[in-house]
Amino acid sequence: VVLSQIDIHKNYGGVVPEIASRNHIENITIVLEELLSKTNLTMNDITAIAVTYGPGLIGSLLIGVQAAKTMALVTGKPLVPVHHIAGHIYANNLEGRLQFPLIALVVSGGHTELVYMKEDYSFERIGGTLDDAVGECYDKVAKVIGLEYPGGPKVDKLAHQGKVTYDINKEDLCATFQHNVTEVIAKKTMHALKEYHVNNLIVAGGVSANAGLRERLEKDCKENNINLSIPRIQYCTDNATMIAAAAYFAYKKNIFADQTLNAVAT
Repeated sequence: VVLSQIDIHKNYGGVVPEIASRNHIENITIVLEELLSKTNLTMNDITAIAVTYGPGLIGSLLIGVQAAKTMALVTGKPLVPVHHIAGHIYANNLEGRLQFPLIALVVSGGHTELVYMKEDYSFERIGGTLDDAVGECYDKVAKVIGLEYPGGPKVDKLAHQGKVTYDINKEDLCATFQHNVTEVIAKKTMHALKEYHVNNLIVAGGVSANAGLRERLEKDCKENNINLSIPRIQYCTDNATMIAAAAYFAYKKNIFADQTLNAVAT
């Protein structure tokens, strides 16, 4: 069950943290009740409670952490803390079993990173952007040229209608921007795969839904005989399913939290 706040924040041209957390307060129990209703489950059928503790907007994270801690306390179920990026990475495990060793390209509004994994729940950050994350860049470009929030997908769409050039119409500008972004990301990713002698690549994060990036990585991976995994669109953006997918392996490794668990913004 996913509840999106896009329509609310569209009016402001981006996410307003206080409004986001207020909507979490209003809706978190509604989402839980809908989940249990749709699946014909009760809390007695649940083995553990998993929650994103960070990184992200602190107000929104606090609502989720408090709700999870409360449920764990009331039910006596173990509490599993999950890093937001681990969730995005394990969205790929919903498609098929992760093959190790692998390199994960994490591309989202807040992160552009390369992560090496030699086995389940082993994360080694081997590189990343020094300034903005790629998703943030997409949103900024969208705002400058007057596209409505969320702008990233709209830039991606316009890029497929334009050509790489120095003209100033929106379609060609988006095509040129997207070409340069995907060129750099793909080049760095292929370099990392060769340097670490890995032929398994997974893509994670909201920007993994970007058609231009997908096309470029599919092309490069085919040419270099790299196994590529990208989640279905519904699992690319933030969702609770990916957190559960990661939590399963954290649970098996006895990674638990107590009632002192707190949200971490960065």
